[in-house]
Amino acid sequence: MCFKKSIFLLFSFLFCFSIYSNAQFSWGLEAGYTSNHLVTDNSNQSFTNYTSRSGFTVAIPALYKLNDWLSLKTKLTYIQKNYSIVRTGYYAGIYQNNNNSYLQIPLMLQCNFGDDNFQGFVNLGVYGGYWLAGKQKGVEANILNPVDSAAYSSTAPSTYLNETNGYSYNESYAFDSRKDKRFEFGYVAGLGLNYELKKGKKLFAEANYYYSVTDQQKKYQTNLVPRYNSTVAITVGILFSIGNTGEFYYYGKKQ
Repeated sequence: MCFKKSIFLLFSFLFCFSIYSNAQFSWGLEAGYTSNHLVTDNSNQSFTNYTSRSGFTVAIPALYKLNDWLSLKTKLTYIQKNYSIVRTGYYAGIYQNNNNSYLQIPLMLQCNFGDDNFQGFVNLGVYGGYWLAGKQKGVEANILNPVDSAAYSSTAPSTYLNETNGYSYNESYAFDSRKDKRFEFGYVAGLGLNYELKKGKKLFAEANYYYSVTDQQKKYQTNLVPRYNSTVAITVGILFSIGNTGEFYYYGKKQ
């Protein structure tokens, strides 16, 4: 509830400020691709790899221009942070795909460089997010349902799934308040390009890297191995300036 109130207050403030600052403020829409990797130490898990998975993101960006080269930027973001757990060797064929959805808000300084129509920019800041939902899909061996030895081929590869009848599953993740830490905080850095279509409208493309500094797990037992999200988001979008002139205003005064 506190997170939802924070989102409402932030965007209420930005909306009111946009009216006050006129064309210095911009809203927009963006969407794109994500690639997430779960950063953890799996040295104690034999024949197990954590691999990156792709997803998507959509966002409503808001940008406040401080001066010709510096802006304050935020965005209300839905972002997927997916990853896979893949077994190898004797356990080949066993896997689990994890699809995780987050509501996320970064707060960044954007440094711009270039001419009026075509600009590059660099983002740097922090973000906060909330783990909305999760889904798990995969294949697991069923040790209670072994393969019929008479029908088993001696030429088949020797793997766990060839000795037991595996089963597939596809289910929503059930959060456990004792174990799961659903709030996430971290750093963000990125770069991109702006192209001005006409006064008050800009196309942009950007790539941002989000690195979590909070573990996905609470400390519900000793010797837990931390798990952090490391996410790249590549997006395209459009920005619309508030006001009709597209001219630059500084604290309500046209320059």
